[in-house]
Amino acid sequence: FNHEGFAWLAGLIRRRHARPATMHLRTNTADTPVTRWQARVISAAVDAVVCITANEETTFRAHGGTAPAQVIFNIAEPPMEPTPIDALAGEARFVVSMLANAAVVRGTDRVIELARVLRARGRRDILFAIAGDTRLAGAWPEPLGQQAREGRDLAAAVRALGFDDVVRVLGHQSRPGRVLAASDLLLKPSREANPWGRDIIEAMAAGVAVASIGTDATFVEDGVTGILHPSWSAEAMADAIAALADHRSTAKQLGAAARERALGLCDGQARAGDLAAFWETTVGRSRVGNASGNDLRWLATTRR
Repeated sequence: FNHEGFAWLAGLIRRRHARPATMHLRTNTADTPVTRWQARVISAAVDAVVCITANEETTFRAHGGTAPAQVIFNIAEPPMEPTPIDALAGEARFVVSMLANAAVVRGTDRVIELARVLRARGRRDILFAIAGDTRLAGAWPEPLGQQAREGRDLAAAVRALGFDDVVRVLGHQSRPGRVLAASDLLLKPSREANPWGRDIIEAMAAGVAVASIGTDATFVEDGVTGILHPSWSAEAMADAIAALADHRSTAKQLGAAARERALGLCDGQARAGDLAAFWETTVGRSRVGNASGNDLRWLATTRR
């Protein structure tokens, strides 16, 4: 099972089929009755779980998950698309990209905060480029709140706020490697404080340093592979980004170290070997046949 969202399906299948099962844990969810229920269901329905970092295992345990767990990083390889996207080709400014659909939890609005701080300092030599779905769904903090209520998408909101000279909204990109090819830094200002994930390891594998929020330095290590701040401060992040824009050779050094780290931690052949060994071990110790009783009694009325 490729995501913890399949907990219900895993439980239903476990009741009907005597097969070993595993699940990939990919998210760090809030501690709620629903997520604690989900952790219990997963523990009853599968024999073991794979976590993409140690953080997912910590969250799983905190929610009451008991299934055996192993951390196996996602894989990343050097990109095959070195040609910059046309919208950024030839850009002389320091390009800070964000690869994420517009969402409050992903901190899209924080790009506007940074642009405002840097403009107040007279810094127009830094360009933010956002690739992803531009819809502003749900409630947003200001200044995007009013824009969302008026039905604008991110691109229109940026124009209305007057930041389109320093924030370029690229929309969905089917080949994000071309965005990274034009980038000096990847920004992940997530409110979940999760400095890991697909956008980060893809950027690092491409030799692009990363700026993010959180405390886990497995991938983004402050001053080594990028910028890592424990909490969000637009002023502090603007300081760090401006420093790299002023010393691009340092940004390149961080990017080279990021690439080395990503290709070491996320080596495809090595991680595939880890996963194969994990499955073999799981099959060997499978408890199939013992999990259809009390642990899954809650499914008794859902047989249909």
